[in-house]
Amino acid sequence: MESTILSRRALLAAASATVGCGRKKATRIPGYCFVANQGSRSVAAVNLESFRVQRQISLDSAPAAVVAHPSKPKVFVLAPEAGGVYEIDAATLTVSRRARAGNVAVAMSISPAGDSLWVLYRDPAMLVELPLDSLQPRRRVRLPSLPDSFDLATVKDNKDGRVLAAVASTTGDWA
Repeated sequence: MESTILSRRALLAAASATVGCGRKKATRIPGYCFVANQGSRSVAAVNLESFRVQRQISLDSAPAAVVAHPSKPKVFVLAPEAGGVYEIDAATLTVSRRARAGNVAVAMSISPAGDSLWVLYRDPAMLVELPLDSLQPRRRVRLPSLPDSFDLATVKDNKDGRVLAAVASTTGDWA
């Protein structure tokens, strides 16, 4: 039987080849990922450079959805059971503003123009516009039945700022 003896050079070359074939580390991104934690009634701000939770931001009620502001370092958090919307400042990782236009919310979405947040409520059944600059309810669209979801769009060549909304419901009569 022949025995094979590896030289130091061959051993180092094999080790470096093995290390080079390993998994690449994830790319670090300056910023945060915000995660709604219903059970703890908080939002976790995960630092994307260190991949660690930077801060747990406590809320009065359980969050269910997070939407990013279209142009500023802020996020909006929906707390459906309280009908509330929280604005979190990404620079300070604190709640900067709150809004509430109903008792039970279903969903929220940024308008296609990026200037307002629309919130769908079940109690009372309505769709409410919250302009991003004030976060105070502006337009309210009453609905004939309890809504389940919605989507927003604008008309091509929309010069007057109109928003089209499609609201879905599994109950009631929409005729």
